[in-house]
Amino acid sequence: LSIALARLGHRDSIPVIANYGGDKLAAVSALSMLGGPEAVDELIEIQPDSDFVRDDVALALRHIGKDGIRPLVDLLMTAQNPSQAMGPTLVLMNVPEAAPLLAASIYEQLGKDEPSVLLLTQAALVLGYIGNDGQVPALSKLLDFPEFEVRDQAAWSLERIGTEMANEALTASQHPVS
Repeated sequence: LSIALARLGHRDSIPVIANYGGDKLAAVSALSMLGGPEAVDELIEIQPDSDFVRDDVALALRHIGKDGIRPLVDLLMTAQNPSQAMGPTLVLMNVPEAAPLLAASIYEQLGKDEPSVLLLTQAALVLGYIGNDGQVPALSKLLDFPEFEVRDQAAWSLERIGTEMANEALTASQHPVS
């Protein structure tokens, strides 16, 4: 039913699709097909009960475009384990517009009493794939993180970015990174 409604292209069917008690994967696909801010709001409300649904929500948010970027970053930054982080991480690697939001998320995590090693590592990985020199300061902060896994991922990302600023950050690091 969800896919059929989406194929008709009636944007007023978005609440019906989102609240239909059937297959969540079909609802996510249908909302992705319709797109727009209304679909983003409904995608955010879908409670992924499996990693498959979470991964499809990530893909749908990317498909929607600009309106889906912030929720996509939030989806990554609320992951509780590696399997929940995988889908959003893979999708974000191809979304350069997400780089400033990911850098801000790194700073937010570093301000917590117990920053998440998983989230910092995944954010650093994505920034390395995006390769944006503007995010070097956030990655540089991770070079001083107590956990080796985070430092190593930040170093890899800076190495991959490869600009003069990134190389200077690696040289100035106080901790061994690999």
